[in-house]
Amino acid sequence: MSSPHPSTLFAQTLQLLQQSPTPEVVLDTTAGLAPRFQEICANVLSDLERSARDDGGVSMVSADELEAWRLERDTWALVAPLYFARDKSPDAPQPSTAQELLAKNPYTPEKAILRRIVQEDYMLDELSIVRAWLHDTAPEPVVPEDRPYYWRFTKLELVHQLRGGQARAGKKLVTELDPDAASRTGAVLDAQDAEFDKVLNQAIYAHIRAGNLYGALEICHAVDQPWRSALLRGAFAFVWKDITSRDPHDDIDEDEIDEAEAEIETSPKVKWSGNRRRRLWRETCARGANSATLHSTHRTLLAALSPSGRTLAALQPALRTFEDHLWARVSALVEERFDAVLDKLGGHWASKSKYLDNATGAGVTDSEMGVDDVWHDNVKNALEEMEHVKPEIGSDYSHPIRLAQMFLILDRTDTLFTLLAREIQAGRLQTDRQYPLVIQFYAHLCLFLRLVGKHVPPDAADVVLQAYVMILEQEKRGELVALYIGALGSNALDRYAEFLADLDMNTSKRDCAVALNRAKDHGLDVIAVAEKTGALVCRRELRTLPPHTMPLPSPASFDIRITEKENVLIRSVEWLTVHQETYEQALTQANALLRYLLGHGRILAARQLLASLPRELVQKAHLMKIEGREHVHFQKFFTVWDAFTDVGEVKAQEPVDRVKKMEILEWKKAYAAALENVREVTLSLLKEDWMRPDEQAPIDERRDRELIRIRQIYVPELVLRLHQELFMSRTAIPSNLKLVMEFATVVADQRYEVYRDFVNEERNRIDEYLGALRVAGLAALDSGSDPF
Repeated sequence: MSSPHPSTLFAQTLQLLQQSPTPEVVLDTTAGLAPRFQEICANVLSDLERSARDDGGVSMVSADELEAWRLERDTWALVAPLYFARDKSPDAPQPSTAQELLAKNPYTPEKAILRRIVQEDYMLDELSIVRAWLHDTAPEPVVPEDRPYYWRFTKLELVHQLRGGQARAGKKLVTELDPDAASRTGAVLDAQDAEFDKVLNQAIYAHIRAGNLYGALEICHAVDQPWRSALLRGAFAFVWKDITSRDPHDDIDEDEIDEAEAEIETSPKVKWSGNRRRRLWRETCARGANSATLHSTHRTLLAALSPSGRTLAALQPALRTFEDHLWARVSALVEERFDAVLDKLGGHWASKSKYLDNATGAGVTDSEMGVDDVWHDNVKNALEEMEHVKPEIGSDYSHPIRLAQMFLILDRTDTLFTLLAREIQAGRLQTDRQYPLVIQFYAHLCLFLRLVGKHVPPDAADVVLQAYVMILEQEKRGELVALYIGALGSNALDRYAEFLADLDMNTSKRDCAVALNRAKDHGLDVIAVAEKTGALVCRRELRTLPPHTMPLPSPASFDIRITEKENVLIRSVEWLTVHQETYEQALTQANALLRYLLGHGRILAARQLLASLPRELVQKAHLMKIEGREHVHFQKFFTVWDAFTDVGEVKAQEPVDRVKKMEILEWKKAYAAALENVREVTLSLLKEDWMRPDEQAPIDERRDRELIRIRQIYVPELVLRLHQELFMSRTAIPSNLKLVMEFATVVADQRYEVYRDFVNEERNRIDEYLGALRVAGLAALDSGSDPF
């Protein structure tokens, strides 16, 4: 069984979380909206990668599609903690500041002070979140092979030489076990050992890049190089809980407690952990990173341990992806800020060394220390410069989802959505094959921001959501459309009506009703949607059909089959018959369509429309005054029209065998009854104001013209048909010849003014009727009876 489509999963998740009463539930970093979206993306990405592997490289999955899903997954991983941090209430109790903490206890360890520094500055807090996110989304580090023997091949080569063997061609090998021997003496390692050291440094760097310093320590022990572990441990901030002042308002997440703190908590022998001279250690690493004598991979490792503006050049060779470049800059900004603030705050454990005299606040001037606005501007400028980064691997700043990451970090989502809306409207994004994925992401980001109370420009949001709705329509996922249209502004009703109006005309009435009722589930006025949909379908089709200015139709065209466009018109009324609240509008629209159809001689289509109206609506029609009166007139017309059909059917049953007297007698009775019925219903229609404009109704010139047109078409036709039927029946029922002449008096009667409908600007059928009367009169004289 195949899993649901991603768009369905997104919609189900969104609908579930929309029911949440508070933004806190939506913002939950483990079960909120963003983590759920992240999980969907991760599962899709995993399936696509598995498909690509299973297909042996011939998969239809492109690298760009995989990259888009990876970026979306990672972006949702950023959104969750970032907006959780931004949602902190300003009224919540605040812990002591770092300065207050040191004033109370100058022995406060560095780790506690760093936590306070982060809590005090929202920008530093968010940068720390971004750095943690870049750690979490970094590629899985590759663990090198276990090699417990230090420089094994170099030692074997030296032993070989001591035993009298010839030295291999090349530089002189190191003769000391000092890890710095190669850089200090200019000697070299055996090629295999040199390659292993390079791989080892790269593996340690990869663990640092992923924020897994403890994993790097394990590698050092696994390869039997504990001094590397000692070097790495200098990165840990000093922790000593026994002398750390407790603050009841200090909110520390369990995830923030590292292994060093956990060891102090669980082991009574361990009193403190971390580097008491971390500031000096960082300066030493920075100088090593800029040393020309060290190998490039070792310099890169030292630069990663002490990120700052001064070490970015040494770190550059290892920065291959956009995330790598961003991590380097963010780490440098965070650590430089820590150094600057720590140097300013002082305290018992503050580094005091002649080697730091010129390094205070690396990359931050004295005038900037403690001045938040200046530092914040510097951070924004540094992040904006990422636009010019061209990574070796993966997408750059210009990728739409990558752009979202940067604008989310800078908290400029208003600008982001405004720019995106312009791109969509200009048609510049639609050419990208990943356009559906990009719009899917932005649509859900827009709705996420709204759910957590963040502002999104309404016009831009509507452009994005409408673009996603169009994609869902193209992908035939109409069941999801109402959810997203419901999020539109004042345009929501019109847009959902457009969607319903575009449904396939073969969609069943039940499915149409289900689609209409989805509007209510997503906050739309289902009655208003029904009214707009019915009117929209009707207007669209009428634009493509002949206007009422066309000549009056001839009787020969009355029974032509129903066209596809007429079927659409007929079904347009169905939208107004789903709910009883729209019955009056349904009758109004049905009457308007009946006037149009009959005005063009489309009797079959008009009959089907009338028959499609629900029984409940027909029963209530008399309560609707003007529309109800007109509806009764339409029903009466088809009663008359059907009566003529009945006459034709009875006439066709005339016995051929004239010997069967009883059959002939029975047929004549049936024929006479059918003729009498058609005469009565026709006279009833003609003697009342059938389809005449209602003088008590509000003035509606168009309606009046349509009613007059209908009378001009059908009154002469009904008169001539009744005359013809009565006249043709004279051989079977001789008395009907007299009825023909009596009928003429009704046509000429000024009380009914039937004769007026025979003459109009287009044609004059009175001559046709008078000619038929003349023939009937002559026939009466020929039969010897008095025609009058």
